[in-house]
Amino acid sequence: MFSRERQITTKVLATDPHSLIIFTDPSHSLWHFVHVRYDEKLERRQQLRRFVVDLGDERAANRLRTTAERLTLLAIQPNETISALEMQKHCDEAFRISEITRGFLKSFVGVVADLTTDLQKNNPGLLKTEQDALRQAQLLMDRLVFLYFVQKKRWLNGEPAYLYSRFRKCYETDHGANTFYRERLLPLFHSLSNRSAQRPHTDKGTVEALPFLNGGLFDLPLSYGTANPSVDERLHIPNESLYPRL
Repeated sequence: MFSRERQITTKVLATDPHSLIIFTDPSHSLWHFVHVRYDEKLERRQQLRRFVVDLGDERAANRLRTTAERLTLLAIQPNETISALEMQKHCDEAFRISEITRGFLKSFVGVVADLTTDLQKNNPGLLKTEQDALRQAQLLMDRLVFLYFVQKKRWLNGEPAYLYSRFRKCYETDHGANTFYRERLLPLFHSLSNRSAQRPHTDKGTVEALPFLNGGLFDLPLSYGTANPSVDERLHIPNESLYPRL
């Protein structure tokens, strides 16, 4: 889909170099807002920026605050007159990566802080200090953020909603149970970091197609799966604690 959009965008920009291009599907539930920015330091090299609005994904639709805030910068009031150059400046600002990144990092810090509180409350004997809980919260969120990047590329069994589809089943069965983290995430971490690990199975019994991700982010202690469980295995993270983070 993205390659087709790039082809169309290239043709449009050949005649209208300063454009905001909007793509949608036949049901008008999936929208892509594409803007091109010209980097003056790199001989006006084109830099495509894209906002994705998926109204068909309930979870994604509830997480459009940043996108909405950025696109609001493009609003033109009734009877307002604005030049093409000014509109281009508004677009450049709305799609500015630094501002988007700053907003994401601010939200991320808040999510980690809330998860730290939850972990400490649910694991009083295991995580004895706030620093212990913060370390685990930071690690878990780092893993989840990277998994969303991998998932977007359809490297997790070819499914664009791999994580949420499995979480939803666990959450709907029992909000307070530790099932998603214990039965879904830990085996996934182990599979991603260990070539010889047994791959998880789908509900239909087929082995999931998962990549091997070297680098250490998903490594579990050597004691994983033994009679001497690691801190990772002993953590109690209720499904409801992960609901706002997935």
